[in-house]
Amino acid sequence: MLISFFEEFPSDESFEKLKLIDFPTKLYIAAISIKEFTEIKNKIKNKNVKQVIYWPILPIREGYYFSPWVRTRILERFFKNINNEPIMLDFELPRNRKLILTQSFSFFKNRYLIRKFIKEYKNEKYSAEYLPEKGFISNQMKFFGLSYSPIVYGNKIIKMFYRSLHYINNERFKEELHYGRILYKDNFLVGLGCIDTGINKTEKILKPKQLEEDLKICKNLKVTEVVIYRLNGLNQDYLRKIKNINQ
Repeated sequence: MLISFFEEFPSDESFEKLKLIDFPTKLYIAAISIKEFTEIKNKIKNKNVKQVIYWPILPIREGYYFSPWVRTRILERFFKNINNEPIMLDFELPRNRKLILTQSFSFFKNRYLIRKFIKEYKNEKYSAEYLPEKGFISNQMKFFGLSYSPIVYGNKIIKMFYRSLHYINNERFKEELHYGRILYKDNFLVGLGCIDTGINKTEKILKPKQLEEDLKICKNLKVTEVVIYRLNGLNQDYLRKIKNINQ
């Protein structure tokens, strides 16, 4: 099972954590532009980092995450300038909630533009998404342009099982993983966390023992890749648990 890492706030400090990694991994790096991403990517020299994925983010006033409530011109400019890099789009409600109201008239056009882009994009494409994968809420997420089926769009889906933030018992966790694996096979990836704070700076931190349990469940259910949020939180305690799983 490949164990990868998100890094939402790349810095010299966060990349120091790469010195701890002596196993194959991938990084999903947030950047405001393809230029910034390329500069960051070129600084990463660790031989164990097998791939670096572009995670585009927007200014907070423009929503930060991707969704049909982003201004049309912002979406069009992004789609035009993307340089055929492997890409991960983080689909969540905009952090600037006013956009849900002000951009509602553009919702269907923007949803169409996003769907078209994902379907036609030729390189590797990943979508980071809310839970769950099935039921009424899942259908709502698809309608609102926050969920994209690999069967339809050819993407890989990363479902965010952040058990430090949300109560998800083991039974439901296993059920969701089992369903996702049946439906999407190796295109179903799992996000775990959080081992460091995120944009809110108040996120609860996952205990090392819980990370080990989550990883063990993922491995037993034959998940091919997990992505841990985020690299900057990696320490010897987490590292020992990761190595216990991947022995």
